[in-house]
Amino acid sequence: MNARRWTRSWLARGLPLAAALALAAVPAPAATVLTDAQLTSTPDGGAVLRLTGDGGFEPRHFLLDEPFRVVLDLLGTADPVGVSLKPDGGFVRAVRCAARPEREGRPVVRYVVETSGAPVYRVESSNGELRLSILPAPEIQPAGKAAQAALAAEPAPAGGVASSAERPAQAELPVAAPVPSPAPAESAAPAAAGTPAPPAVAAPPAPPQMAAEKPAPPAPLLGAAAPARMSLDVQEANILTVLRSISDYAGINVVADANVQGSVTIRALDLPWPEMLASVCRALSLEAIDTGAVIRVATQKTAREEELARETAARKQEEFLPLFTRIIPVNYANAAELQETLNKMVGARGIIEVDKRTNALVVTDIAPRLDEIAGLVRRLDSETVQVEIEARIVDVDATQARQLGISWSLDGLHSAAAGASGSVRARSSEILDASGQVRVGVIRSFGALDAQLQALEQSNQAEIISTPRITTVNNRMARILVGKEVPLITLDYAGNAITELKKVGIALEVTPHINIDGQITMDLHPEVSDLSSQSTVAGGVVFTTTEADTRVLVRDGQTAVIAGLIRSGETSFERGIPLLKDLPLLGAIFKSSDKRVEKRELLIFITPRIVPPGRG
Repeated sequence: MNARRWTRSWLARGLPLAAALALAAVPAPAATVLTDAQLTSTPDGGAVLRLTGDGGFEPRHFLLDEPFRVVLDLLGTADPVGVSLKPDGGFVRAVRCAARPEREGRPVVRYVVETSGAPVYRVESSNGELRLSILPAPEIQPAGKAAQAALAAEPAPAGGVASSAERPAQAELPVAAPVPSPAPAESAAPAAAGTPAPPAVAAPPAPPQMAAEKPAPPAPLLGAAAPARMSLDVQEANILTVLRSISDYAGINVVADANVQGSVTIRALDLPWPEMLASVCRALSLEAIDTGAVIRVATQKTAREEELARETAARKQEEFLPLFTRIIPVNYANAAELQETLNKMVGARGIIEVDKRTNALVVTDIAPRLDEIAGLVRRLDSETVQVEIEARIVDVDATQARQLGISWSLDGLHSAAAGASGSVRARSSEILDASGQVRVGVIRSFGALDAQLQALEQSNQAEIISTPRITTVNNRMARILVGKEVPLITLDYAGNAITELKKVGIALEVTPHINIDGQITMDLHPEVSDLSSQSTVAGGVVFTTTEADTRVLVRDGQTAVIAGLIRSGETSFERGIPLLKDLPLLGAIFKSSDKRVEKRELLIFITPRIVPPGRG
């Protein structure tokens, strides 16, 4: 009968309690943003740090010593909020906050509460609020246990996390890890008396201190993506003390060599801790060496000697490693051109050969270096953009050339419009008139200019000599030649007559460079050559040549113009009465002759167009 009553009593009490526990076990939405942070003093000499966010918190906390600090990490929370009420010089000395590097892909905010003595603390979280309660640890053991029991006996709010330091008053307090609070004493009394009672709601037994929390993953060192920022203001401070302060604040492992010594004076505000560490080391000719899990601080001399020793040992080790041969195919680039770049990467026993038939590289070296060379080839062997260059060479009357509407201003050299720069070398005054100079201009609309050229050609005032079109890859020179080959008879070393062919006419070399903004920079080298009517004393042939080197910046599809290549020509006209003007002696009465000297200007139009991928 008593057993049945006990069962009904347990069901009457246990089921509602189990339902309440099930509702309380539903996790609240995680807090991602902090909205407020306040620090208030308590009558018992402690303090309470209240943090408010947009959801529940996931705290991690531990103790440090020298000086005593309570460290509170909030996982999944970004953007720390400064404490609105500063400490008043009591038990809590300072409160610092900073954003930490991500842990397990989640942001972390850290609060560090520095105290003047050994503390005991409790962390409680509920309804988007987290409370960190801190009290001074009593100096004697019994009082310390009583204070700890008093803190542990306070009921935590629903959904909260109640924890405290296990050894608040002993010297080894800084290494104590937070553990769940023990069960209240009154919850075990009914069971001891044998009276039926519902199961007590209590935290699980405290595990050993070293197993209270899983060890945190190694903190990012000098290569951290978003290192915490810190300020440092010391005067004649021991370098070991400064390094320890940086290590404690950043949460990193720092080991100093035995010969690291000296004092440093520094005042730096709001710097990332890697930069702060580098500044401190440079002040004493030290160097911070990142070894992965530990940052080692040594003198620069020691660091250089060790680096040299490592390189020497690595080179000696390479002599005993086996050689392998790998064939690396090249798709877009020229394998012979890549060979010149890659020859600097092979070791003393390595060799790179080119298979011209398959355009492949045959590399022989140790395995690690083969991987490096293959990776570099993959990055360099990319599809190159092509540029179509359309040229138009026009011989026009010099007076009409000024009326074509060409902009000769070079003010836009570095602007988005256009520009040009360069030099001209004239080898003959017969082609390049003394009054003219090579000019580079830009045409805004080639359609209107083309119509004018067609009209001038119909009136015999212009002649379109050639309209070549060529396609080349980016940064590769294209050459266009419009002319003829003239045979020349020369003598060799033995005095035998040999015939050589000399190319004369109009030659144009264009090297396009596609800029990051889509504009095209062209290196232009026009050259005009021809036979001269003059001759040498020995009856040799004289060639007249005019060439120029210039650089012009145009947009895709815009036309650049090279002008100023002016030639003087003489034309003879004869008029008279047919038959009578051909009579001997008397023919001069019936005819008249005239000579006209006209200037002709050679215009070279260059239009570059970027070829879309897949069309070439």
